[in-house]
Amino acid sequence: MYINKLSLKQFGKFNNKDIQLETGINLVKCADEEEVDTLMDFTTGILYGISKKRGFAESPEAYRRYSRDGYAEPAGKAYVTTDGEKYLIEREFARNNKSASVVSAKNGIETALKYPNSFKGILFDTDRNSFRELKNIDLDAAPESGAGLADYADRISKSAGACIRADKAVDSLKEQRQDFDNSGMAVEIKKLQAEMNSYGDVEYDLESVRNDRINELQSYNMEIARLKREARNLVNEKNAVIPDEDDDRERERIFLEVEAIPDETSEKEKIQNNPFVIIGAGVAVVAIVTLFSIILGFQNSIRQLFVICSIVFVAVTIIDGMVRKGFFEGADTPDEEDFEKVVYELGRTTESRTVRIEIDKKFQDDHDDKIAELKEAETVLVKKRDEYNELKTRRDELLKKYQEYDTEKKAIDQAIEKITAISSSIEREVSAKIHADMSAILSRLSGGSLRDIYFTGRYAKEDFTGTVGNAGAMADGALVVDGGGVVKDYNRLNNKDKLMVCMAVKIACSGAVIKEKMPVVIADRGDRFGTPFVDSLLELLLEKEEQVIYYRGGTHAS
Repeated sequence: MYINKLSLKQFGKFNNKDIQLETGINLVKCADEEEVDTLMDFTTGILYGISKKRGFAESPEAYRRYSRDGYAEPAGKAYVTTDGEKYLIEREFARNNKSASVVSAKNGIETALKYPNSFKGILFDTDRNSFRELKNIDLDAAPESGAGLADYADRISKSAGACIRADKAVDSLKEQRQDFDNSGMAVEIKKLQAEMNSYGDVEYDLESVRNDRINELQSYNMEIARLKREARNLVNEKNAVIPDEDDDRERERIFLEVEAIPDETSEKEKIQNNPFVIIGAGVAVVAIVTLFSIILGFQNSIRQLFVICSIVFVAVTIIDGMVRKGFFEGADTPDEEDFEKVVYELGRTTESRTVRIEIDKKFQDDHDDKIAELKEAETVLVKKRDEYNELKTRRDELLKKYQEYDTEKKAIDQAIEKITAISSSIEREVSAKIHADMSAILSRLSGGSLRDIYFTGRYAKEDFTGTVGNAGAMADGALVVDGGGVVKDYNRLNNKDKLMVCMAVKIACSGAVIKEKMPVVIADRGDRFGTPFVDSLLELLLEKEEQVIYYRGGTHAS
């Protein structure tokens, strides 16, 4: 991305000021240092806005620096080209009205911003901090100390510039991890489990009580069935004595009424003893024999013989049976005792089909007490089971949440570990590139008088001590340079050499972390343009970027 035109609608001392720019080196002459500072701030501000640290709301003095009484609020616009497309960008810098817009110069369509008042992700990806630190060069700024440059390179190496802030990412993840603290859940789960353990094996106990109840009922029913069998035998006996109901009540006994078993054998005998049934059966036999003789086509004589024989056989059988059953015996008048028995039998088999049998009261009471006790125990255990299940539900829900939190914590820990590993890898790669590039850049800027740059301590080269002699004895984090085989402490260099070292470190860091081409903005209040150092600097920058904007003080702006 590069800038085609800057238009200062109202910004500082400038009003409707246009500055045409091209690719390559753009020399912009300024009347004084104030104009240099104003144009530097506007160039960065039109792309990224005014930072909060220097913003109008936080700093009234800064606001007055860019505003003028009687004039409109600070504002401006610029034409920029990115990926071959030209856009018009505009900003309002007012204290209470900060806004930004981007419009295609080709079709006039406004593009929606991804972030409020930011062109990041639309025109470029480089963030504000990286641009200000790495693409803004102030030749008059006080040189960094050796330790400051070491820290600067260390920070850039660790974070790969402002684009990757591993430390902030890790800190953010650690804060998120606190949201998934489940230590309190673990205490509560342990407490709930202890309460559950106090109930014992309530399901087993409940099942045991229910089995005891079933067994008691089965035993009781078996005893009652035995008594019923005895009662039925009693009922079916001809000489059975039926207990008197009034006597039963006087004795306060417990009785059961049991239905008598039908006497199937007696009924069968009654049917067999009926003479009409016997005669009918004989006639049926004769008829069947006659029918078969006809069907088989026997001769009449033979058929008649079969029929006669059948009749004789049936008649003899019927007479013999009736004799055996006593049909031809005389009927004697029964005495009073036999009559009562007959009446009793008739009543037993017709009117009354049940008999009441006595049950031991203690047996019944023990059974009832046992059943009541088991029912009460079952009720208590059901309540305990419900309480246990409620505790279990709470524990399971809490345990599920605990496990979810634990999973999130493990995921965050893995993310932290991965980010740390990636950051370390990037740090090593970026550090190696920065240290390799800064030495080469320094050699070009100094015309070969200063060659390699070395940091003591963490980022020292393995051959550091051998290369620069006794430099290993210097404080950790110090910076030294190789001045043609002579060790030179950065802090003892002149300001010009320090500036070149600073530029070498800054340009090397920029090349390591910013992957897209962006304008390089240089502020020169001392008018160093044309010197060997500046010429080498501009040549070097132009190799790396499409556009260099050089704000030079000393003359009126053009």
